[in-house]
Amino acid sequence: MQLRRFLIIAGILFITFAVTADLLGMSNPGDVGFVQVSAVLFGLLLIMIGYLGRRFVDVYRATAIITLNILVILFVMEAGLRFVDRARVWIARNTAAETAPTSEASLVDSRAALPYYRQQDWSAELWREYTAFNSPGTAFRYHPYVVWRGGHFEGETLNVDEDGIRQTPGAECGPDAYIVYMMGGSTLWGLGSPDSMTIPAYVQAGLAKTRNSSVCVVNFGQTAYVSTQNLITLLLQLQQQDNVPNLVIFYDGVNEVGASFANGRADQHANMKMIKDRFNQERDFGVQPTWSQLLLQSQLVQLVRNLIPTPQAVDTGPETNPRTPEEDDRLAAEIARTYLNNYHIVELLASDYGFEFDFFWQPVIFVTQKPLADEEKPMWEEGRGPLLADLYAKTYDLILKAVSSHNHLYYIADVFDKQPEPVFIDYNHLTPVGNRLVAEAMLQHIPASP
Repeated sequence: MQLRRFLIIAGILFITFAVTADLLGMSNPGDVGFVQVSAVLFGLLLIMIGYLGRRFVDVYRATAIITLNILVILFVMEAGLRFVDRARVWIARNTAAETAPTSEASLVDSRAALPYYRQQDWSAELWREYTAFNSPGTAFRYHPYVVWRGGHFEGETLNVDEDGIRQTPGAECGPDAYIVYMMGGSTLWGLGSPDSMTIPAYVQAGLAKTRNSSVCVVNFGQTAYVSTQNLITLLLQLQQQDNVPNLVIFYDGVNEVGASFANGRADQHANMKMIKDRFNQERDFGVQPTWSQLLLQSQLVQLVRNLIPTPQAVDTGPETNPRTPEEDDRLAAEIARTYLNNYHIVELLASDYGFEFDFFWQPVIFVTQKPLADEEKPMWEEGRGPLLADLYAKTYDLILKAVSSHNHLYYIADVFDKQPEPVFIDYNHLTPVGNRLVAEAMLQHIPASP
């Protein structure tokens, strides 16, 4: 009897130790570590032995059989769910282009139904391929220092190489070529346009007509990139001995404001919180994942969480700006300062490495004086337009004022001001017509062959 009491007391002490480990400084607050879990289980085991005595063997045998069966069932379910998830991703990546609907109105991306695309014979194929490219595991792949790039894709209208660089038709990248690096976001990448109708493709065609040598325009545009990521992309190229270009073009504006609006500060890339949270949960250097983090990675746990309804956020209305005008003034100033600092860094690199450079501030529907076509008018409301409009206006005004003191900075946000034809497909992406007009504005500032 005394031994049974001793075992019960010992079990209680082990459990007490596990519960008070945080207070004793033996574990990270809020984390349930392996030692704590082991102490609780061992404590419960001692208490059961002390309480049941000789009956413990029979109870243990029955409990072990039940527990083993439950674990086997859970393992099979988890493996099955993981297999289904992998199969879903594989199917999305490999068959989306073939199985996507052929009718523009039924395509996943509603932009495909705009009047402009209904008149193009390449439109259905382009949006099918874009749907396939935008599938999980392809649209965003990890890339050193810049966090992500697009994945490899081959199609009739859309082609991206193994390094995440979209093809520029007509580029002749031989040793004597005039090399142009173009840096920007998805608008430069060419969302909504085939390879031959992106901004870099039109710049390629324009330079090929005016220069005496072969021309090689490289489209480094990537979805959601801000100028700092574009600057890092340039640095990665300059680190390679033979990758110094003749000209570097930066095309920015939309993502500078958009990412800053979402993050509340100007020195961070898009989706900062999501990427940071995922990294901190799954990739801490030298730190083993906690039990709670391992459970959250389980397909079974995710399935249960998806089945449980969660409270919906309260819609405060599209006209409610979460920041005051003073806060918008501060953020706009930070955006402009960060961007112009990147300009100065490129200026120093250009002087040292011997290349030319130009910065172009891009058009966006929130600040344009363009007469909007009927299909363009609703686009002002997209992307939290009423919330973003003031910040865009203030930031764009600061960049416009900076043009006079920065010899290679060009404000082309007004390039569509006298253009009645539709060019926007959302608040910042353009039809190929818009891409051509932007490229023509750029070419006016690029010197012809000496």
